[in-house]
Amino acid sequence: MASITREDEKFVLENPLSASLAPLQDALSDLEIWRVVLQLIADLSRVTPPLSSIPPSFSGTPLRRSSASFRDSNQKREELRRDIEIELSRRTHVDVPEFISKYFQNKAWSEQVEKISKQLPRDDPLEGFPETSKPEEVDSWTWLKSFQEQHLGDAPNVFYRAESKSNITGATGERQLDVLLKSRAAASGEVHHLADCLVVGEPTTSDTKVWKKKFTQLATYMRDVFSAQPTRRFVHGFIVFDVQMQLWVFDRSGAYSSQTFNIRQEPQQFIRVLAGYTLMTAEELGLDMFMQRDGFYPSVTLSDPVMGKECSFQLELSPFFKQSAIACRGTTCYRTTDGKHVVKFSWGPDKQRSEVDHLAKAQGVRGIPTLAGASTVTTINELHAGLRIRKLRDLGHAVHERTVDASQLSFTSQSTQQLESLSVSGTKRKASQRGGSPPKRSRSNSQPSSLCQEVQPGELEQRQVSTMPPPNSPQQNRILTCLAISPAGRPLQDFANVCEVLEAFRDAIRAHWNLFKHRKILHRDVSHGNIILTSPDQNGGCSGMLIDYDLAVHIG
Repeated sequence: MASITREDEKFVLENPLSASLAPLQDALSDLEIWRVVLQLIADLSRVTPPLSSIPPSFSGTPLRRSSASFRDSNQKREELRRDIEIELSRRTHVDVPEFISKYFQNKAWSEQVEKISKQLPRDDPLEGFPETSKPEEVDSWTWLKSFQEQHLGDAPNVFYRAESKSNITGATGERQLDVLLKSRAAASGEVHHLADCLVVGEPTTSDTKVWKKKFTQLATYMRDVFSAQPTRRFVHGFIVFDVQMQLWVFDRSGAYSSQTFNIRQEPQQFIRVLAGYTLMTAEELGLDMFMQRDGFYPSVTLSDPVMGKECSFQLELSPFFKQSAIACRGTTCYRTTDGKHVVKFSWGPDKQRSEVDHLAKAQGVRGIPTLAGASTVTTINELHAGLRIRKLRDLGHAVHERTVDASQLSFTSQSTQQLESLSVSGTKRKASQRGGSPPKRSRSNSQPSSLCQEVQPGELEQRQVSTMPPPNSPQQNRILTCLAISPAGRPLQDFANVCEVLEAFRDAIRAHWNLFKHRKILHRDVSHGNIILTSPDQNGGCSGMLIDYDLAVHIG
C-alpha cells in the first residue's frame, strides 16, 4: 500500500476530517481498517458544524420524474408510459406552423418529389388508398408498399412493417413498431434492429380521441431509438388517426409536431412527406454527424485546450454508459481503443456553465481528470432554427418547479459571499405502490440506474456560442459538447482490496477540498459512480479521481 506523502500530511493538517486516515500508512488488517473507518465517522460527528449552520447548495428542489429508471425487459408497460408522460410534460408542443417547410420543402430532393407527384393520377393521386383505415378496407400498408415499389425504387431509405414483436430487436422491452424506415443499405430481412431505425410510424384506425395513448406509444418507441442510437440528434416520427396525419420530431428538449392534416383532402402533402422521408440525408434525419466512420472504429476530432491543435480519438464500437430517456442530457461515454481516454457526449443546459469550463479551470488540481480535448457540436436552438414552437399540449401531469433565493444562502462565516441562484430540474422515484417501501433517494444522472437530473444555475457567464432562444420559444436550449479526459479508470466496485477503496476515497476527498478551496468550484454530485479507481503512476500518484462536473457551480 502507498505510504502517506508530505502532501498528504499537509492535507491532514488543513482538513481535520481526514485525520483518521493517517494510520493507513502502515499495513493494517481488515479488522484494524474497519476500526479506522468507525473512528473517522466519530471524528466527523465532532468536527462537522451543526446542520443548521450549513446552508444547502440548493433548496426547494423541483422534482421531475423521467423514464430513465426503466432499463430492461421486466419493466411494467403502464409504469413506463406514465413516467414518459411525466418526463414530456410541458415539453410537448403541437401545431408548429413552419414544420412542413423546414423538413420537407426546398430540399435537394424536392424536384424528385415533384416528378413523382406528376406521375400519379390527377383525379385521384392516392388511387387505391382506403377511404378510411377500417379493418374491412384495403389497409394503408398495402398502398404504401405498392407506392414505394413503383415510385421510390432508387430512394436511399425504405419503409418496413414489423409483423410481430419478434421482428424488433434492440428495444429495452418487448415492442412492436407498426411502420419504420431504414436505410436501403441496412440488412432488410424480417428482423429489424432499432440501431438502424430512421423514422417511426404509428398508424391507427381510431380517430384523434385516442391521441394521448398513441402519442405515448410513439414516445416509447422514440425512447428505444435514442437508447439504441445514443448520439442521435433528433428522430422523425408520425401518427395517423384514420385519415388524419400528424408529423413529429423528438430531441433532447422534448417533442414538437406539425399541424394535423387530412390525407384525403391534402394528398400532395401526404406524398411529399412519405417520399421526403425516403429521400432524406443522414443529417436531415437527425443522425450523428460528428463522429467520423471511415474505418472499422468511429473517431472524433477535438481541440486541445492547451496547445490549441486538433487531436483525434478512436472510440470503441459501443459506449460503456448511456442515458435511457428522451428529454435529458443524453450523456454517452466511450472508451478510446488505446484505453487511455474517455470521450463523453452531453447535452447541457445553456444557462449552466459547461463541464468543459469547469475542467479547464480545475486543471492542476490533483485527483481531477486531465482535459485532453473538447468541442461544441451543436445546440437545440440551431436544430430549431426557423421554427416558432409555442403551443403546449397538456399530458395531464403537473410539474412543479421551485427556485431558491440566492440572498438566503452563504457559506458559513463568509456571509457577504452569496451563491448563485439555482433552478433545479431533477427526478425522484416514488415508493412502490405494492411494497409500501419508503421513497428512494434520487441519484444523479451519472449513474446507470439513475433518473434524469438537471441543475440550472442562473446569472452565469455568457457562453461563446449562440444560446439566445428563438422568439417566443418555450423549449429549453441545450448545448451538445464532446470532451475527452484521461486517465480512464475503473469503477469502485472493481476494487482489488479494501485499502484501494479507502485510498480512492482519500484522494477524492482531497480533490473535492482543493477544488473548492483553490478553484472555487463546488462539485455537488459526489457519489460512488463519480469516484473511480486509477493507477497512481498514471494519475499523479492518486489512486482515486473525482469525475463528472455536469452539475458543478462556481462559487463567488
